[in-house]
Amino acid sequence: MYCDTKVVHCKESAVKKLVIQIPAYNEAENIAGTLADIPRQYAGIDEVQVIVIDDGSTDGTARVALENGADAVIRHRRNRGLSRAFISGIQFALALGADIIVNTDADNQYPGGEIQRLIQPILDDSADLVIGDRNPAQNVHFSALKRKMEAFGSWIARKVSGTTVPDTVSGFRAYSRYAALPLQVFNPYSYTLETLVQAGKSQMKIAHIPIRTNPNLRESRLHKGLLHFVWKQSGVIVRSYVLYQPMRTFVSLGAVFLAAGLALLLRFLIYYLITNTAGRLLQSVTIGGTLTIVGIIFIIIGFIGDSVRASRQIAEEILISLRDKTRVGALSQVREFNGQPVFTPEHPVGTGQFESVRYSEVRQIKMLNGQQYYVYENWIAHGHTAKIHKAECSFCNYGKGIHDTDNVEHGQWHGPFCCIDDVYKSFSQGGVKISKCKICCP
Repeated sequence: MYCDTKVVHCKESAVKKLVIQIPAYNEAENIAGTLADIPRQYAGIDEVQVIVIDDGSTDGTARVALENGADAVIRHRRNRGLSRAFISGIQFALALGADIIVNTDADNQYPGGEIQRLIQPILDDSADLVIGDRNPAQNVHFSALKRKMEAFGSWIARKVSGTTVPDTVSGFRAYSRYAALPLQVFNPYSYTLETLVQAGKSQMKIAHIPIRTNPNLRESRLHKGLLHFVWKQSGVIVRSYVLYQPMRTFVSLGAVFLAAGLALLLRFLIYYLITNTAGRLLQSVTIGGTLTIVGIIFIIIGFIGDSVRASRQIAEEILISLRDKTRVGALSQVREFNGQPVFTPEHPVGTGQFESVRYSEVRQIKMLNGQQYYVYENWIAHGHTAKIHKAECSFCNYGKGIHDTDNVEHGQWHGPFCCIDDVYKSFSQGGVKISKCKICCP
């Protein structure tokens, strides 16, 4: 802290916390290399944490990530898509108190050594969002066709978002806390274009820096070919634009239909008044009337959409407030976040232990005098089921019986629970079929 003696001007250097999030799905072969490539010290940063969002992987990605340096792993019980994994990471990073959040890919496409350059504009307070530019038009790791399509798609996205970002679909990004708080993604396919449009329409400070890329380790899982890629990206662009500009979109469409319809009706009226040959132009009345009605409907939709947009802005402010107030304690004590299990080196995958933060205090009191229960959740073998066992059950035996340990591909142990009602509270959502062990809970 320093102070000016003449005029009281005190400035205290704020602690800068960086959280690096890595969405991953079946990346057991690549995640170790990605984690090893991420530096743990950065100029202007006091604390660094690396989290992996395991989006329902079936190859042990969560376990490999913890064994190779991840500070925490959020595990979706089933594959929910890249967008949901991205948002889960954003929410958890904000709850950890992140000042800056960096998103990178699990396949090590983006070198970890580029992170310092990526976050520097935010540290300098010259940007809220920084995007790594892979130079898609000339990137040697892209095919010729992909280079052209990436460049063309980015041009369209720039026009829609009102930004100057050359590589609009790059997943290598840094967000300030201010930029991350309002983030919402409605499209399950990808988050890159939608969040860029949101940032652009919100008048955030957006920067981009040229970055190096590593050779592709595998083909993208987001699309099944060029046509699929174009179709998906086009849908995201159109939907994002309509979401943030409903009035302009629908009123413009309505004006076109309305003008065409009125022109046909005017044509009919002129012929009726001057030439008395309107009988041969009755189709103009039909078509013109239809187009006029369609135009009016579009205009009405535009006004309704604008009202919805205003309501969404209010909801966004509420979301910002809730996210800003949500805090988690030490990572070693976190077992669940937003209904998703959280694993740490102190609580690794497969220990057979799980504790819900929502009911931890109640359990600690009730367990002193009562029965303890464990639950084995299975999301593969027989659908999404959960079976309740008493702690002394000869069938489960604290996870040391028939079900030796957690199998991240099939299921997971939860507990202890203080009562069966507590079990039903914890599994009341998600369509889980709950049953009791026939041996210990007949």
